[in-house]
Amino acid sequence: SEHNKIGDHCFIFNDLIICCLTNKAAFGKNSKSYRVCTTPMWLVKSTIFDVADTDTIKNAFELQYNETKVMLVASTPEEKEEWLWDYNSALRDVYRAKKAFGVSVEILMQRETQKGNIVPDFYEKCLNYILQYGTEVQGIFRQSGRKGEIERWQTLIDKGENLEFTEDTEVDSVTGLLKLFLRQLPEPLITWDMYATYKQLREEQEAQNVDRSEEIMTSFKLHIDSMLIIQKAVLYKLIHCLKAVCLKQEINLMSSNNLGIVIAPNIIRRTASAGVESFESTDSQLRIDFVASLIDSFDELFADAKIQLKEQAELKSEAARKQTIVRRKTLLLEGLPAPIIANESETPTDRPTMVTKEGFLRKKGGNRGNWTNRWFALRYKSLSYFKNPGDTKPKGRILLRNCLVGSSTRKPFCFCISTKEPENRTYLIVANNEQEKQEWMTAVMRAIETNPDNVGLTESFN
Repeated sequence: SEHNKIGDHCFIFNDLIICCLTNKAAFGKNSKSYRVCTTPMWLVKSTIFDVADTDTIKNAFELQYNETKVMLVASTPEEKEEWLWDYNSALRDVYRAKKAFGVSVEILMQRETQKGNIVPDFYEKCLNYILQYGTEVQGIFRQSGRKGEIERWQTLIDKGENLEFTEDTEVDSVTGLLKLFLRQLPEPLITWDMYATYKQLREEQEAQNVDRSEEIMTSFKLHIDSMLIIQKAVLYKLIHCLKAVCLKQEINLMSSNNLGIVIAPNIIRRTASAGVESFESTDSQLRIDFVASLIDSFDELFADAKIQLKEQAELKSEAARKQTIVRRKTLLLEGLPAPIIANESETPTDRPTMVTKEGFLRKKGGNRGNWTNRWFALRYKSLSYFKNPGDTKPKGRILLRNCLVGSSTRKPFCFCISTKEPENRTYLIVANNEQEKQEWMTAVMRAIETNPDNVGLTESFN
């Protein structure tokens, strides 16, 4: 119950968080039992909410799992920061080794074995196999494939083992595995906001008999641009594959509309977080049209994403190469066989130093605690702030290495960046409006994602 003390202890284990609820008033005056709330951390992507200090509650934060929300209150601000970092560290470690199906793509991509990819390895293999062997198969994606084969592959993937297909592998089983993965994502690939905007515009178009096609395309682009790079990559590669299938519809009989029929239920789903209990009768065809529109307008919608993902792939590849070089040197020192690296002695390509986003924001000072306007400039690996736009020497710089970005309730349009290196500090920053706040948070998180110095730490929290 809100603001009532219902627990004395909280434990973080390597894959479990336990809250002991010991207030008898919550369970009956004569109750002698204690209630224990346990949650496996790998089931869902946990969300952390900062709680503003009040006269009665200080140093609090909330953890949320689906519909369950638990408020934790630390003794000091320092203790609160330690809990936040320890909790995210535990999440990082557990998601590296846990199953792939039913886990969000952001968490899945934190695994050590996939640092050189922009999408999960098995996901890429499924799509490549379909592109190579499935584009001329009649009714592709309509059949479910062999259940036993799909379950065997799922078990291999969940164990972290390598997945390989042969020329004799049934395409229907591969498409069945792909649809199962998309269907079991904790949050659907297409967010409810994106679909709801499309639905509203389509309904206005039919009710008012006015062409809304331009507004629909604009809303598509805005939502795609706002996606995290990992989510965008998964969606891009899926629609790219469906577009290739659609181009051969005279052979495979799968038009964009037919593909929408079989794909829409897997990527557009109702969720509790969206507050939607059931689809309306009109949603069935609208969801099909939604997917068909993505396929038909693929080149226009994903033109910018294609360039961005290419750059991201190059950064990931370089980061993986550097890690392999370090691993090879370690193995050689131990007298063990080591992989051969091409051009190992070459100096890595210099990273871009151009400003990717800049503007005035208000920042809370670290010493006096006053709020001042600063000119912020976002570059590769760092966020610098200046007194004036033309200054060359920054007042300070935030290194975007192993840090967290999230919303704050301290002030309207406020967000925060918590760093561990070179100092343990939380920067509070205020934008001019909600849209600007979201744009800055998205830009900073993208910079964190493309920084190869990060070691799989959770990038964001609320």
